Amino acid sequence: MSDDFIDSNVFVYLLDENDSGKQRAAQTLIHSALANGSAQISFQVVQETLNVITRKLATPVTNEDARQFLNRILSPLWKINPSRVLYQRGLDLQACYQFKETSRVHGAC
Repeated sequence: MSDDFIDSNVFVYLLDENDSGKQRAAQTLIHSALANGSAQISFQVVQETLNVITRKLATPVTNEDARQFLNRILSPLWKINPSRVLYQRGLDLQACYQFKETSRVHGAC
């Protein structure tokens, strides 16, 4: 499994017909990720994607289509779930890079 991570925007581009270039790029990336296991997503990406595609697209997907999208596209890539270790790592990165609302990267951890 690769360390590649797909953001929710890529899944939205897959269904959003406003930009055919982004839609084609999303199709290629997601097809490859599903075929090769070359990427992963988190529970947060699943939540954000389902919220956007069912409520915020110009033509939102139906509940049934959202279920199929979850089962066929999102679930196979869903590898990152909340855990104490995940949140601890997030706190470590925040402290290391001194993240704030207007932060800059100060060094490597």
